[in-house]
Amino acid sequence: MRVLVVLMALIVLPAMAAGCRQSQQVLHDGYYTAQSAQYCAEGWKDYLTIYVNDGVIATAEFNAVNSSGLLRSWDQDYMSKIYDRYHVNPNLFPRLYINYLLSVQDPDQIQPAKHGRKTHEIFVLLARQAIESSRLGNLSVAEVHLPQTRFPDDI
Repeated sequence: MRVLVVLMALIVLPAMAAGCRQSQQVLHDGYYTAQSAQYCAEGWKDYLTIYVNDGVIATAEFNAVNSSGLLRSWDQDYMSKIYDRYHVNPNLFPRLYINYLLSVQDPDQIQPAKHGRKTHEIFVLLARQAIESSRLGNLSVAEVHLPQTRFPDDI
């Protein structure tokens, strides 16, 4: 009888634990936003909004805004400065990371692009928080304290 109880415990408990893990992984439908808690030294506040539909991240917007409300992706001075320095359109990295996120649904699987490590680091931190908000069904904007980047010479 004891053996039967032990065998049942070995079968039932892992199945129950797997069910708990799955329920923690469910993404609730809706729009979820994570943003930097403060403006960076250059005057930008990064944000990521994901839209979850049928439990899957369907679309996302990753950008930054300054205190005047200007989006970084529309700032021609910023674009020119970055292009002159790296010979790359700085809007490339947000689009690239969004496409990866939509494809793999896991920010930790996204690899940084050359010259895009700073953007990658910020994106992953914001994506983790937005996904966690979706798991909790928390529609309020999540404030993320972004660390000083380890890649100051990248975009």
